[in-house]
Amino acid sequence: MLRRQRQDRVLAKADELFAQGRAEEAVRCLRDAVQRWPTDPHMAAALGASLIDSSLDQAGQWYLKAAELAWDDPRALPQAALGLAHIQSWDEAERVCERIEALASPTFDFEPELDHVRGSILFGREGAAAALPRLRAAHDALPTLDHGAVLVEAYVELEMYRDAQPVIERGLRSRPRHSYLLSIRTWMVEEGLWDSHE
Repeated sequence: MLRRQRQDRVLAKADELFAQGRAEEAVRCLRDAVQRWPTDPHMAAALGASLIDSSLDQAGQWYLKAAELAWDDPRALPQAALGLAHIQSWDEAERVCERIEALASPTFDFEPELDHVRGSILFGREGAAAALPRLRAAHDALPTLDHGAVLVEAYVELEMYRDAQPVIERGLRSRPRHSYLLSIRTWMVEEGLWDSHE
């Protein structure tokens, strides 16, 4: 329990450094964390995420490492699968999804995460229309900020602005400074696509 709290503090510190535009410090913080906790899949996945902008190859290596470390932990595998999907390692992401399904049990509902990852894979491979049913199912079952942001991206690509708006509003209530959702809302307002409810 204490170890998890320490790890959560490290992840929060890295997030704060990224928010302040101090990406190199955030990456250093996560590299130190991976050395301190070399068997933790969450740390490996976080380091992978931190490297997406600077090195897709390194990001992919750390997402694969996270999947390897979490191979028997269905709660940690979705993070690795989603990271692999984000860097367009579709086959690897699908392989991790198959592993999640193989670990399925009545005590843990994997469907929302699997729908989200598989929807992200479909979005990248086949486009928003193919991905939308899975992305909607994931968000309906588990309306997290991550699920909502990808769903909004699909809605916007399909010009389904009325469907996007409540998801954006919900996300911004959860995290008022979410840069992607703020930028989409600003663009929709400027284009006259935002319903002001007045």
